[in-house]
Amino acid sequence: MTKVNVIDSIMGSGKTTWAINEICNNPDKKYIYITPYLDEITRMKHATKDKNRMVEPNVYSKTSKKDNFHKLLSEGKNVCSTHSLFTKADHTTRQALKANGYTLILDEVMNVVEELDDFTSKDLAFLLKTELVYMEGNFLLWNEDKDEDGSHSFRYSDIKNMCMNRNLILVDDKIIYWNFPVDMFQYFDEVYILTYLFSAQIQRYYYDLHGIEYDYYQVDNAKLIPYSETRAKERVREIAPLINIYEGKLNDIGMERNALSYNWFRVDRENNYTLSTILKNNLYNWFNNVNRNGSARDRMWCTFKEPQPVLKGKGYTKRFIAMNMRATNEYRNSDVLSYCCNRYMKPEIKRLFASQNIDVKEDLWAISELIQWIWRSQIRENKPIEIYIPSKRMRDLLKQFLDGKITF
Repeated sequence: MTKVNVIDSIMGSGKTTWAINEICNNPDKKYIYITPYLDEITRMKHATKDKNRMVEPNVYSKTSKKDNFHKLLSEGKNVCSTHSLFTKADHTTRQALKANGYTLILDEVMNVVEELDDFTSKDLAFLLKTELVYMEGNFLLWNEDKDEDGSHSFRYSDIKNMCMNRNLILVDDKIIYWNFPVDMFQYFDEVYILTYLFSAQIQRYYYDLHGIEYDYYQVDNAKLIPYSETRAKERVREIAPLINIYEGKLNDIGMERNALSYNWFRVDRENNYTLSTILKNNLYNWFNNVNRNGSARDRMWCTFKEPQPVLKGKGYTKRFIAMNMRATNEYRNSDVLSYCCNRYMKPEIKRLFASQNIDVKEDLWAISELIQWIWRSQIRENKPIEIYIPSKRMRDLLKQFLDGKITF
């Protein structure tokens, strides 16, 4: 099985520069570079245009982007594309990768495990009762012998495709998860993942679930070196003085451990957003009074999607940056921030890994999400920021992280 190389370095440490050098300096290798965002594709195409050029899949007449992706693989081209397209990988993708011996460079972890929201327990019960699906370990697979006329294939075509691609996992006899087919990584000669705090990421637990081995590295002066937690914490201590965390009355709204969590907002919705209205007033004061000298274009804030319209206000509405935003430089001039959420993994996701005795570091995962979001600001330029984090839990976790008190 192909071993995975995890390059675990803080944002701005030169991971992408290493990737560019790796591609340009090895013309005898074939590469697939997968990233979350289109602007990174543009950067990669420009940086490699003279050496080992990367090509982006496109849509042509009567073909899809996936079709073009397969065509480029069949031609042995170096390809750069998005996570979104890569998650559509199938049997044809496997065969094309196997035939041409590619190296995968994965920029940031993927959403390898997700809930399948539109597939009900009744659907599952029907498919199991009629034996249209069957279990193989934790995987839910399609029984083509029982679907002779194809009528159920038509009704459940998406489920059939995911079953046949080994995309579905059954947990507690009722919960279905979308699962990126783990065998896909076996069809590469080498795999590199560019990320930070991988030990907290869902993709790490996904690898543990499937017995995928991985080695840790860091980037130093655009070169790979063995991973050292001591060295990683030294970098955090260097940037810690640049992060000024607000301490004051505006934090009173978030003193309970679950305050500003997804469920907290859900309960508050049933109470006509009473507490969210207080939080909105706090946000207004933070951006327009506490930091009155700043301009709107220098601000960033986030919360969960549902309460966003309730919390938006004058002077910051248009500077909403999704809490899962990664790998973009668009907001690198922002210096006044507010992080209005308290992050927990979905219980169903935790239960998936717990069922296999995999210990999930939920607090470290929450920190990794917060740090990624903060790094959209000017902290990536080693410039100071002011940040309001109403959730006491998230605020305390950030302090512990910056003080080097959390094990990576």
